[in-house]
Amino acid sequence: MNRRPDQGEPTGAAVLTAVAEAGSEIRETSFGSGWSGLNAYLAHQDGFFDIQMPSMDFHFLELCVGGHSRGRVTSDLLDGAIDATWRPGALFFAGAGQATRNEAFGTATNPQIALSRRVMDDVKAAMLQGDPDRVDLWSFNERYDPRLRACAEAIHRELVRPSAGGALVADAMAQVLCVELVRQNPSGRPAPEPRRDRLSRLRLGRALDLMEATLGENVGLDALACAAGVSTAHFARAFKDATGKAPHQHLIERRLARAQDQLAHGTDPIAEIAYACGFASQSHMTALFTRHLGVTPARYRKEQRG
Repeated sequence: MNRRPDQGEPTGAAVLTAVAEAGSEIRETSFGSGWSGLNAYLAHQDGFFDIQMPSMDFHFLELCVGGHSRGRVTSDLLDGAIDATWRPGALFFAGAGQATRNEAFGTATNPQIALSRRVMDDVKAAMLQGDPDRVDLWSFNERYDPRLRACAEAIHRELVRPSAGGALVADAMAQVLCVELVRQNPSGRPAPEPRRDRLSRLRLGRALDLMEATLGENVGLDALACAAGVSTAHFARAFKDATGKAPHQHLIERRLARAQDQLAHGTDPIAEIAYACGFASQSHMTALFTRHLGVTPARYRKEQRG
């Protein structure tokens, strides 16, 4: 397991052999398909597995797409082993030149990608003013990142259901994956997990006030996030953490509450109330009214007025 691949050996071929020898079932593979920027295979592991990956001239990315297993990961850059869990969405990466060992028990299905060092160096040179040595990509374990996951899932789809583009598609995906890995690791250290912004009572109040003041308008997340003083990317999750509801769920409830008040105490036609409360039409309000309150607006008005 300590040998390096012979000159001309397809990228990742030795690791594919090691994975198979460790007891994994190889369900799909790109070897023999003419891919050059990367090679990929789909490994299914059931029970205990111990995979030792030697230091080689390629980068290695793994995405768990099914199952659940727990174990430990050891690499050249760690003092001892660290605990890790393979579950859907978890990503594992080893940079070129880094030996790793994965020991785990359970069931997991993982697309595993061997990425050409040549392609990575070309991408780094283009992104880093011609100096690819400015960045060494370090290993990471059990990271959850939507952009990297999207790249790995695209390669998985191409592996399972090859498109007409064949090797050209694979080369393009190799470039995109390299760009994303360099973008996320500009210092050679793993990027931190996304920060979960918390909404203080004051920040939440500002967002709720704006929502209340604009119930009849089509105000988006950008405006609400701005009012709360957090990024749009984190607002919806932070809002749900604070209220237990997604922003659109809270908005529907507030529109229905205002409609109830106007139906009970006002004299405007139902269609006008619907538009004033931010519904697309009277039928739209009727559908939501019936779904959430179990009664039509007309029936509700009649019941409230005796």
